Amino acid sequence: MLDVTLPHADILMVKMDGTRGPRVAPPDGIAIRGYRPGDEVAWAALICEVGFCKTSAEAAEIFARAFLTQPQWLADRCFFAWDAAGALAGVCALWEGTLFGAPRPRIHWVAVAPRCQGRGIAKALLSHALDAYRALGMTGLIYLTSSTHSYKAVQLYRTFGFRFYMGDGSETGALAEYIQENKLAQPIVEAALKRQGRVQGTEGR
Repeated sequence: MLDVTLPHADILMVKMDGTRGPRVAPPDGIAIRGYRPGDEVAWAALICEVGFCKTSAEAAEIFARAFLTQPQWLADRCFFAWDAAGALAGVCALWEGTLFGAPRPRIHWVAVAPRCQGRGIAKALLSHALDAYRALGMTGLIYLTSSTHSYKAVQLYRTFGFRFYMGDGSETGALAEYIQENKLAQPIVEAALKRQGRVQGTEGR
């Protein structure tokens, strides 16, 4: 779930080679597959459940804006993790955005249902997306965006080789703004992860 108690800052993370990364299988009882017509209804409900949107109508608009402009990609790049009861457990997409002035592959809209969190579903979805990156012949840089409110997800992305993008000082426009946001976000994330580690360590004694 989102931690809205933290100061908000946007985050840009990059991975220079998407062919590298851990391979993680779905946990027992979870099956990952590509989009099928009608899946957007469950997607919208899940996005609301995790707190990204307040209404299913708002979430449906986001799905349409993010994905329906390229319907030919949906089956191969928009992934859904379903549990044994047929309920949606998580989502993740390997999509396309613009970074450094060119189209780039991106990890987009990763979310796991609260009841399913802590089971490794997000890891399996990310692994599945990077498998698709390789299968589709993609090479080079891949990126994602997040925020300090999703600091636990930031730690997950790090395990797959994504890093805060800090630039070289020559950036302008939106990219320069992201670098400034990253400079704000990184210490917030580090402090939150440190606090979480202390709590978990105490509880484990």
